[in-house]
Amino acid sequence: MDLRVNHLVEQMEKLGYMRFQIQSILREATEGANLDSLTPTQTEQVVDYLEDYLAFAQRCKKSNGS
Repeated sequence: MDLRVNHLVEQMEKLGYMRFQIQSILREATEGANLDSLTPTQTEQVVDYLEDYLAFAQRCKKSNGS
């Protein structure tokens, strides 16, 4: 797995995403493709996708006063 993707997954876990949720998000982001076989362009798209999820989670956390 790409180091950036791995780092983003770790951040998602810290924000409270459950492993099954992250796996589902990754399946959606990769359209079911294996993470290790993605092209650089596809990897960038997955990174962007995960960053969007993280930004959303952080906004939610701020609005809840956490």
